[in-house]
Amino acid sequence: MAMSAPVLQGLQPVPGSVRLIALRWALSILAALPGIAAAKAALSGSVGSEPWFTEVPDPLPLPQFFGIPGEVGAAVPVLLIGVVLAWLFHQLLTAAAVEILDPARQPGRVRLWRTMMDRGWSYLLIYLRVSLVALVFLLLGARILSVVFERLAERGVVEGWTGKTLILTLPIVRLLLLLAWAGIVGACAWWSRVILLSGGRRYVRRMLTIVPRVLWRSPVQGFLLHWLLGIVSVLLGAAVLFTWRQAPGLATGWFVAWLMLLVVQSAVWHWRMRTLSLIWSLSSFNDLRDKPDVPWGVFRWFKSRLRRRAAASTPVSTT
Repeated sequence: MAMSAPVLQGLQPVPGSVRLIALRWALSILAALPGIAAAKAALSGSVGSEPWFTEVPDPLPLPQFFGIPGEVGAAVPVLLIGVVLAWLFHQLLTAAAVEILDPARQPGRVRLWRTMMDRGWSYLLIYLRVSLVALVFLLLGARILSVVFERLAERGVVEGWTGKTLILTLPIVRLLLLLAWAGIVGACAWWSRVILLSGGRRYVRRMLTIVPRVLWRSPVQGFLLHWLLGIVSVLLGAAVLFTWRQAPGLATGWFVAWLMLLVVQSAVWHWRMRTLSLIWSLSSFNDLRDKPDVPWGVFRWFKSRLRRRAAASTPVSTT
């Protein structure tokens, strides 16, 4: 029962839960609006006038569907601006969620917007560093997978592997492994944000030694659950959008399904944040919470080593 307690407790709403979920849902919708508007304008002048797109049956065949991104080049800057703004706002919301959902929080009135401004802005640069570190690990893993599968493909050509294996199986396996790696990196980033703000920490580098130990001690609730939920959320969202675009007519039902999916994703986001906060508050993590929030001191140690070597090599005067 103790193993499932944080997961079950995380399902119970606390003061501010409804507002957190609603704001997360609204943010998901608003983040898509600039890209949708810009893409619609760009497509009306390109895809909307080309026979290769307009003279095909509905739903849109796959060749035309995958050719659309190349026709919305003018919308890319607007889309990127929308993504960046949504990411910044989401960092503020995440900081507020960690603060509000903390089981050690004193009871009282929840001021969501005030918490976002106070805690969110004070941790924005720290959360930015978390994202940059996560991006480095993600790109490193992607590069390693790229090298491995390129060599596998070369070996397959030499050894005469089937075309299905080379063209279909290897790329699919590579994509699944990359998705799995992205899920691992994402789970570590989630934990880093919770631990940093909950303990008033500033040094992101310390998370490289703390987070793996948290995952080791809580492999199911602290890692596997969030890893699977992250992957399922991405795949489900992509499946709904793809099916919505391929549906004939106005497909109002799929639009409603997309809105409902965003509600579910927002609720799951709240549940995950609450669960991580509850796990981190367990007494079994007292030793990790007591870890000092200080630099590693690598450069200081290296400088002291150089000074000692210099002092040892200096001849001692006998006069």
